[in-house]
Amino acid sequence: MRMIVTKTKYTIENGTVYVIFMGRGEDGERKEIKVKGPPPYFYSIEKPMNDNMIVRSEKYGKTIDGIPLYKNYVRYPKDVPQIRDKYTHFEADIRYADRVRIDHKIKYAIEYPDDKDELTMDDIKPIELNIKPTYAIIDIEVRDDIEFAKPNNPTQPILSLIHISEPTRPLYISYAVFCLK
Repeated sequence: MRMIVTKTKYTIENGTVYVIFMGRGEDGERKEIKVKGPPPYFYSIEKPMNDNMIVRSEKYGKTIDGIPLYKNYVRYPKDVPQIRDKYTHFEADIRYADRVRIDHKIKYAIEYPDDKDELTMDDIKPIELNIKPTYAIIDIEVRDDIEFAKPNNPTQPILSLIHISEPTRPLYISYAVFCLK
């Protein structure tokens, strides 16, 4: 199977980390596949000592300044932000799902076997693929003659909802505007 990847996230089930790739297949249908994820990690200058959150550590290259680095593996992606500040760390702020895509060179699309019960990252291959994604945009208009709208603390009444999607109708782009009283 082949699909474009529009979103990547992760989940933990029974102590195992899975990466979830979501997108659209060649057939135009929505796809979501779950793949056993690689171990999360971060780099540090210091060698971890007596840190039970780090399950494995190994020497790994050097910084741009020539300082030796350690690659430190943790059990879960959420462990990286909890432990990184104990160290002089590098690339510890990259989210796990993004890290997986970077490490496996997944830019836009993937190919994977559809005849396996459980996929691993070895089964996922980055590819070039030309599938047109479907877009949906929601625009919420609020009353702003009293004060400028604050998205994080909305207090003004909603005047209209605008839905723009493509392609949902024979026309290239369709609009739906809902005016509220």
